[in-house]
Amino acid sequence: MAELERLVRRDRNHPSIVLWSVFNEEPMQGTKQGSQMVRRMVAKVKSLDATRSVTAAMNDGLFTPVNVSQAVDVVGFNYQYQNYDTFHKAQPTLPITSSEDCSAFMTRGEYKTIKDKPIIAAYDDDAADWGTTQRVGWKAIAERPLSDLICYFLPAPMSRASSIA
Repeated sequence: MAELERLVRRDRNHPSIVLWSVFNEEPMQGTKQGSQMVRRMVAKVKSLDATRSVTAAMNDGLFTPVNVSQAVDVVGFNYQYQNYDTFHKAQPTLPITSSEDCSAFMTRGEYKTIKDKPIIAAYDDDAADWGTTQRVGWKAIAERPLSDLICYFLPAPMSRASSIA
Protein backbone atom coordinates (compact mmCIF):
# COMPACT_ATOMS: atom_id res chain seq x y z
CA MET A 1 0.00 0.00 0.00
CA ALA A 2 2.94 2.33 0.68
CA GLU A 3 4.16 1.85 -2.90
CA LEU A 4 0.70 2.74 -4.26
CA GLU A 5 0.65 5.88 -2.11
CA ARG A 6 4.12 6.91 -3.35
CA LEU A 7 3.04 6.38 -6.96
CA VAL A 8 -0.12 8.49 -6.64
CA ARG A 9 1.63 11.27 -4.70
CA ARG A 10 4.42 11.36 -7.28
CA ASP A 11 2.23 11.40 -10.39
CA ARG A 12 -1.09 13.02 -9.44
CA ASN A 13 -0.17 16.38 -10.95
CA HIS A 14 0.71 14.90 -14.35
CA PRO A 15 -1.96 15.92 -16.88
CA SER A 16 -1.45 12.68 -18.82
CA ILE A 17 -2.91 10.59 -15.97
CA VAL A 18 -6.57 9.99 -16.85
CA LEU A 19 -7.14 6.80 -14.82
CA TRP A 20 -5.31 5.11 -11.98
CA SER A 21 -4.89 1.37 -12.47
CA VAL A 22 -4.53 -0.77 -9.36
CA PHE A 23 -3.57 -4.03 -11.08
CA ASN A 24 -3.01 -5.94 -14.28
CA GLU A 25 -4.40 -9.50 -14.43
CA GLU A 26 -4.34 -10.12 -10.69
CA PRO A 27 -4.95 -13.85 -10.00
CA MET A 28 -7.56 -13.03 -7.31
CA GLN A 29 -9.64 -10.74 -9.55
CA GLY A 30 -12.67 -13.04 -9.49
CA THR A 31 -12.70 -13.64 -5.73
CA LYS A 32 -14.07 -12.00 -2.61
CA GLN A 33 -10.52 -11.55 -1.31
CA GLY A 34 -9.47 -9.83 -4.52
CA SER A 35 -12.47 -7.54 -4.38
CA GLN A 36 -11.71 -6.59 -0.77
CA MET A 37 -8.06 -5.94 -1.62
CA VAL A 38 -8.99 -3.71 -4.54
CA ARG A 39 -11.59 -1.81 -2.50
CA ARG A 40 -8.83 -0.88 -0.03
CA MET A 41 -6.53 0.16 -2.88
CA VAL A 42 -9.26 2.25 -4.53
CA ALA A 43 -10.00 3.97 -1.20
CA LYS A 44 -6.31 4.82 -0.81
CA VAL A 45 -6.09 6.23 -4.34
CA LYS A 46 -9.28 8.30 -3.86
CA SER A 47 -7.98 9.67 -0.55
CA LEU A 48 -4.94 11.01 -2.43
CA ASP A 49 -6.61 12.03 -5.70
CA ALA A 50 -10.38 12.40 -5.79
CA THR A 51 -10.32 13.89 -9.31
CA ARG A 52 -9.59 10.70 -11.25
CA SER A 53 -11.31 7.37 -11.64
CA VAL A 54 -9.73 4.02 -10.84
CA THR A 55 -9.55 1.00 -13.13
CA ALA A 56 -8.13 -2.52 -13.07
CA ALA A 57 -7.12 -4.65 -16.07
CA MET A 58 -9.14 -7.88 -15.82
CA ASN A 59 -8.53 -10.97 -17.91
CA ASP A 60 -10.77 -13.31 -15.90
CA GLY A 61 -13.45 -13.39 -13.22
CA LEU A 62 -15.78 -10.81 -14.75
CA PHE A 63 -18.82 -13.02 -14.31
CA THR A 64 -18.21 -14.47 -10.87
CA PRO A 65 -20.75 -13.27 -8.27
CA VAL A 66 -18.16 -11.20 -6.36
CA ASN A 67 -15.30 -9.77 -8.38
CA VAL A 68 -13.11 -6.73 -8.78
CA SER A 69 -15.33 -5.06 -11.40
CA GLN A 70 -17.67 -4.06 -8.56
CA ALA A 71 -14.84 -2.24 -6.76
CA VAL A 72 -13.53 0.05 -9.53
CA ASP A 73 -14.94 3.01 -11.46
CA VAL A 74 -13.98 1.75 -14.92
CA VAL A 75 -13.54 -1.94 -15.74
CA GLY A 76 -10.49 -2.76 -17.86
CA PHE A 77 -10.89 -5.67 -20.27
CA ASN A 78 -7.80 -7.66 -21.22
CA TYR A 79 -8.32 -9.97 -24.22
CA GLN A 80 -12.08 -10.30 -23.77
CA TYR A 81 -13.55 -8.24 -26.61
CA GLN A 82 -16.13 -10.99 -27.16
CA ASN A 83 -17.52 -10.30 -23.65
CA TYR A 84 -18.15 -6.53 -24.01
CA ASP A 85 -21.87 -6.88 -24.70
CA THR A 86 -22.50 -9.68 -22.19
CA PHE A 87 -20.81 -7.72 -19.43
CA HIS A 88 -22.57 -4.48 -20.36
CA LYS A 89 -25.92 -6.25 -20.27
CA ALA A 90 -25.15 -7.62 -16.78
CA GLN A 91 -23.62 -4.34 -15.51
CA PRO A 92 -25.10 -1.52 -17.64
CA THR A 93 -23.91 1.31 -15.37
CA LEU A 94 -20.23 0.29 -15.27
CA PRO A 95 -18.04 1.93 -17.92
CA ILE A 96 -15.53 -0.39 -19.58
CA THR A 97 -12.29 0.18 -21.43
CA SER A 98 -10.08 -2.00 -23.56
CA SER A 99 -6.94 -2.18 -21.45
CA GLU A 100 -5.39 -4.92 -23.65
CA ASP A 101 -7.08 -6.71 -26.53
CA CYS A 102 -4.77 -7.44 -29.39
CA SER A 103 -1.87 -9.84 -29.41
CA ALA A 104 -0.90 -10.42 -33.00
CA PHE A 105 2.33 -11.92 -34.30
CA MET A 106 4.30 -10.71 -37.29
CA THR A 107 7.77 -10.51 -38.73
CA ARG A 108 8.51 -7.00 -39.94
CA GLY A 109 8.93 -6.79 -43.69
CA GLU A 110 7.64 -10.29 -44.46
CA TYR A 111 4.88 -10.76 -47.00
CA LYS A 112 4.12 -14.44 -46.52
CA THR A 113 3.84 -16.70 -43.49
CA ILE A 114 6.06 -19.77 -43.63
CA LYS A 115 4.88 -22.05 -40.84
CA ASP A 116 7.94 -24.32 -40.73
CA LYS A 117 10.22 -21.28 -40.29
CA PRO A 118 9.88 -18.51 -37.75
CA ILE A 119 8.38 -16.17 -40.36
CA ILE A 120 4.94 -14.63 -39.95
CA ALA A 121 3.53 -12.21 -42.52
CA ALA A 122 3.35 -8.58 -41.39
CA TYR A 123 -0.34 -8.25 -42.29
CA ASP A 124 -2.02 -8.72 -38.90
CA ASP A 125 -3.22 -12.23 -39.77
CA ASP A 126 -1.93 -14.33 -36.86
CA ALA A 127 -2.89 -13.84 -33.21
CA ALA A 128 -2.11 -15.51 -29.91
CA ASP A 129 -4.73 -17.93 -28.60
CA TRP A 130 -5.64 -15.51 -25.79
CA GLY A 131 -5.78 -12.39 -27.99
CA THR A 132 -6.84 -11.26 -31.40
CA THR A 133 -5.54 -9.31 -34.37
CA GLN A 134 -5.55 -5.52 -34.42
CA ARG A 135 -8.27 -5.50 -37.06
CA VAL A 136 -10.63 -7.70 -35.03
CA GLY A 137 -9.95 -5.85 -31.77
CA TRP A 138 -10.36 -2.38 -33.25
CA LYS A 139 -13.52 -3.43 -35.10
CA ALA A 140 -15.03 -4.73 -31.83
CA ILE A 141 -14.38 -1.36 -30.23
CA ALA A 142 -15.55 0.69 -33.23
CA GLU A 143 -18.90 -1.15 -33.35
CA ARG A 144 -19.84 0.09 -29.87
CA PRO A 145 -20.66 3.52 -28.50
CA LEU A 146 -17.54 5.36 -27.42
CA SER A 147 -16.84 8.15 -24.99
CA ASP A 148 -13.98 10.58 -25.21
CA LEU A 149 -13.72 10.59 -21.38
CA ILE A 150 -14.47 14.32 -21.28
CA CYS A 151 -17.88 13.69 -19.76
CA TYR A 152 -16.27 11.67 -16.97
CA PHE A 153 -13.21 13.72 -16.16
CA LEU A 154 -13.77 17.42 -16.87
CA PRO A 155 -14.07 19.82 -15.24
CA ALA A 156 -12.01 18.47 -12.39
CA PRO A 157 -11.78 20.66 -9.33
CA MET A 158 -8.24 21.40 -8.20
CA SER A 159 -8.08 20.86 -4.51
CA ARG A 160 -5.23 21.84 -2.25
CA ALA A 161 -4.72 18.17 -1.33
CA SER A 162 -4.09 17.11 -4.93
CA SER A 163 -1.64 19.95 -5.52
CA ILE A 164 0.65 19.30 -2.58
CA ALA A 165 2.86 16.25 -2.26
